[in-house]
Amino acid sequence: MGNAVIVNTTAVELGLGTGGWHVLHWNLARDSFRIGGGREIKARYLSTQLNVEAADGNTSNLAGMPVVVAGLHSQVAAVAVAVKNARPVVAMGPGGMGTDSPLGFSAIEVGPVLDAAARMGGVPIATLRASVLDERARHRGLSHHSTTALTLATSARALIGAPSGVDVPSEIRARHQVVDVAPTGIVDAMKDHGLAIESMGRPAADDPLLFECAAAAGVLASRELP
Repeated sequence: MGNAVIVNTTAVELGLGTGGWHVLHWNLARDSFRIGGGREIKARYLSTQLNVEAADGNTSNLAGMPVVVAGLHSQVAAVAVAVKNARPVVAMGPGGMGTDSPLGFSAIEVGPVLDAAARMGGVPIATLRASVLDERARHRGLSHHSTTALTLATSARALIGAPSGVDVPSEIRARHQVVDVAPTGIVDAMKDHGLAIESMGRPAADDPLLFECAAAAGVLASRELP
């Protein structure tokens, strides 16, 4: 306590929805940077790059395991609660980027991950992104991030859970297997698990459709479990 520190306040000043916190960058009371234990480098080429040990998987055959892929980190909890079992959920880390352009957004990686799951013998399951409150037209209703990733960026045929209230366009239905999923009450279920989840600065209860999309993917994953 009482040490002088350097804090990065950029995210809060910009009002970012995900990852919008002050981040402690450096404690000025310290005169050295701790070296990690491995040879893999995180934050490469930055002044804070650090060597770490990597936990590499040794499985190349998923043997029919369902793999849920989400474009928002905030949807992971809803998928996990809906699945009620330990199965792979792949989502980009907090702080997704979007540039208000057709292809300039982090969640386009959903496509290649679904393809990889399929090539490895898994069951690729895509999580839709949809909102009724987002002020940005491109994200209101079904987000263009989902539409673009599941058409231009995906080759494999994926399972997609569609909760009521989401209008899935014909170009996605033609490419993938879309399954209508009844409402799950996921917001209350997460609350029962002690989870207080927000996305884009909004509590789950304010925009439940986003989390119902995630839960729908989890429901499909639970049906695919052996």
